[in-house]
Amino acid sequence: MGVRPRRPRAVAEARVPAYWRVERGDFGPVLYRYELGKGDHYHLLGTVGPDDPARVAEPWPMTLDPSAWPR
Repeated sequence: MGVRPRRPRAVAEARVPAYWRVERGDFGPVLYRYELGKGDHYHLLGTVGPDDPARVAEPWPMTLDPSAWPR
């Protein structure tokens, strides 16, 4: 989702399997990765900061590098 949900429970009830949230951090963009667990709750899978490029497998394989994103 490109927008921080105001009601994550409503998104979970729609069975959206995962969402990412990007926020402006002190040193650049920070990505928060969430996955739908059992019931109507999301679990934080991890964060990716501007100095922490990361390889992820879901929803498809890619490398995330927030340092390359606009600030």
